Amino acid sequence: MRPGTRPPGVEHRFGVLSDEQRDYADAHGLEVWAHTPLLAGAYDNPAKQIPEPYDHVGNERRLAALDGVSAESGATRGQTVLAWHVAHGVRPMLGGSNLDQLDAAMEAVRLPLTTEQLARLDAAV
Repeated sequence: MRPGTRPPGVEHRFGVLSDEQRDYADAHGLEVWAHTPLLAGAYDNPAKQIPEPYDHVGNERRLAALDGVSAESGATRGQTVLAWHVAHGVRPMLGGSNLDQLDAAMEAVRLPLTTEQLARLDAAV
């Protein structure tokens, strides 16, 4: 895959999920679960790169919006990503290697994002 390109289905704002799949889930009352929504720690660990399928044109704009909302809310990038998913009815599936990560995730799913913050994040996606 060429740098800057995305595999089919990655165009949806929730990652590898098409609009049709999300619409189907909504129409049939199915929950949507996000696998690896934190990109294996890449949002908060500068030593980790964003995985290739998610590294594309527009990331600077998305990360800038994420940084702004994170700073306003006093949360990490990862916590803001989790709060954004939850605000859109997506259930994140998480794995952690210590209690601090679990605590941070629990804080994130309770993080209230304002309508304006959600709109800024949505516009960046």
